[in-house]
Amino acid sequence: MMPASGTIIYTGSYTEGTGSEGAHAFRVLTDGALSPLGCVARATNPAYLCLDRQRMMLYAVEETFANSATDGAILAYHVIPDSGGLSYAGRVSSGGVGPCHLAITANRRSLLFANYHGGSVGSVRLSDEGALDGPIRRVMLSGRSVHPQRQTMSHPHAIVPCFADHCAIVAEIGRASCRERV
Repeated sequence: MMPASGTIIYTGSYTEGTGSEGAHAFRVLTDGALSPLGCVARATNPAYLCLDRQRMMLYAVEETFANSATDGAILAYHVIPDSGGLSYAGRVSSGGVGPCHLAITANRRSLLFANYHGGSVGSVRLSDEGALDGPIRRVMLSGRSVHPQRQTMSHPHAIVPCFADHCAIVAEIGRASCRERV
């Protein structure tokens, strides 16, 4: 992101057992050094971030782990241009365990996500301003592969929209199959 006072870098993090409190920001100085701005979004495990520069919105996953009884979530924040700070704008459940990747569609109407441990992918509508707007649509993937411990089910870890939002490519480690539109 490029505010009037220089480039800002946002970093996600795992927070459980790490001492981190959430997402952090750094200002890039003229000599290339990074100046920490501190924690700009307190959240549990905001391990993946996605920036919409046009709308000045930042989205984060709130990742849960394989043994969790709780679904993960998707968080939205307004970017404050001059300071690089973030203002909380909303939260929705991802409908599965382990959300780990986000991608904005080209038409900016949806935010796609992948639930690694939950074996699903999905989308949530975005308002014209970029707010999380409506319920999620989630599709369970099926399949498994050759590794007996890691590939007993689908584990999607990335989703990328392509061809003017007519489809998305999903990277995963379990030979997924899906016959539905997200």
